[in-house]
Amino acid sequence: MTTTPKTYVVTVIERALAFYEVEAEDARSAAENWQDGEYDGRDDEALDTEGPCSVRERQPDGSWRRVLKAEWEAEPPSAGDPTNKPYSVLLLYPDYATDVASETYYALVEAPDAIEAVAVAQRQAAAAQVLYMAPTDFHPLLATEGHHASQPLLNQ
Repeated sequence: MTTTPKTYVVTVIERALAFYEVEAEDARSAAENWQDGEYDGRDDEALDTEGPCSVRERQPDGSWRRVLKAEWEAEPPSAGDPTNKPYSVLLLYPDYATDVASETYYALVEAPDAIEAVAVAQRQAAAAQVLYMAPTDFHPLLATEGHHASQPLLNQ
């Protein structure tokens, strides 16, 4: 069964906000294939992360509906994936987000390797914030294999 493509506007950060009009069957496909869309303009505000940051769907009346992030964001690997291993990841909050220069975020995640574990923890940290923060704003300090809820302060 073939579904009729809908029109989406995907806002993308490319060192600045750029807008693309994309024909796709759903919001996730639009977000994943934004580069195939028609360039629709740019906001010259300089930003430091890249990729889709919002998706809007054209409604039959011509208005635009903002699509929830859960509908278009790429799905993280499932926790039940046999290639995933447990990791403990320590991230440093960005300077602009805290009054204390050394505030950290600790996450217990599942991922195939340490690099992906950091990415999963960064997404988790960003999602846990009240205000929008880009996942890459959280700086990795440590990633260890295994879930370590607590460690002794001194070697004994």
